[in-house]
Amino acid sequence: SLYLDALKKPEKEMEELMTVENTENELKFFISESEGMISELLLVSFSEKNVMMMSLVGEIDLKDISDLSKKIDIQGFEQLEHAGEKK
Repeated sequence: SLYLDALKKPEKEMEELMTVENTENELKFFISESEGMISELLLVSFSEKNVMMMSLVGEIDLKDISDLSKKIDIQGFEQLEHAGEKK
């Protein structure tokens, strides 16, 4: 399937940060990290009709991404605020 094909490269080359599922779609978040700095955040979204990939590249702070998502109402991103915290 297209979704499984879209996940092949990130699953090999990136760390899966988290998965968010709801009734409409599944979101998988992947990161590229080196020495504690996140250089890329990749979102792969799958629904019955669509597969979408979005890549953010640069020096990334997950809390800043979470705050931005609240302002532009991107569902799922709000969970990034606590994704990097140790339990």
